[in-house]
Amino acid sequence: INHRSKSHMKIDSQGNEVDSWVSGEEPHMIYGLTVGETYFLTEVRPADGYATAETVAFTIANTGEVQTVVMKDAPTTIEIQKVDSVKGLPLSGATLALCNADGTELYRWVTDGQPHTVTGLTVGAKYTLKELAAPAGYRVAADISFVVADTDEVQVITMRDAPIPKRPKTGDETSLGLWLSLGGVALGGLVSALAVLTRRKDEKGEDSNED
Repeated sequence: INHRSKSHMKIDSQGNEVDSWVSGEEPHMIYGLTVGETYFLTEVRPADGYATAETVAFTIANTGEVQTVVMKDAPTTIEIQKVDSVKGLPLSGATLALCNADGTELYRWVTDGQPHTVTGLTVGAKYTLKELAAPAGYRVAADISFVVADTDEVQVITMRDAPIPKRPKTGDETSLGLWLSLGGVALGGLVSALAVLTRRKDEKGEDSNED
C-alpha cells in the first residue's frame, strides 16, 4: 500500500479492523488477506498540509503477485482575495500577512489584483489574515481569522477594504464664502464712500477759507 499520511487503517467487509499504521517513506506491506474479500483503506488523520483522502475499496485477486493499492492525498488550498467593499472589484497595492495561531507570520505579499493562493495549511488549524498597509484611498481592514476545513476543494477568504470618503463641499461653506465676499465688497464701498465724503468736506472747508 503506497500512501503518505499520518495514519490509516484497513477494514474488512464486516467492519473489522485488520491493520493500522502510521505511513512513512516506504510502502506498507500486508500479508494473508483473503482472496475475493473486499477491504477498505481508510485514512484516520492526514499528514499536515493535506486533506483527508476518500476511502479506497479493493478486492483481493487470486494471484501470488504483489497487489498495489494507492491512496492519494491532495494538499489544502486557500485562495485569498482582496476587493473593494463597495464595488467588489479586486484591489492592488495592499500588503497582507498570514499568521498562525501564535501570531507567527508565515507569508507576506502585496496584492496585484489577482487571488493569492496558499497551499499546505494544516486541517483544523486556526490562521489569521492581516492587512499591514491598505492601498491609497482605502482604510485598513479588520483581521480575518479562519480554520482550515478538511477538504481538497479551494477555500476562499475574501478581505474587503472600505474606501475613504472624500470630504464634500457643503452648502454652509459656500454660503459662508459668499457672505464673506459680499461683506468685503460692502466694506470696500463704505470706505470709498467715506473717502468721498471726507474729500468733499475738505473742499468745502477750503472754499469757506477763501471767502
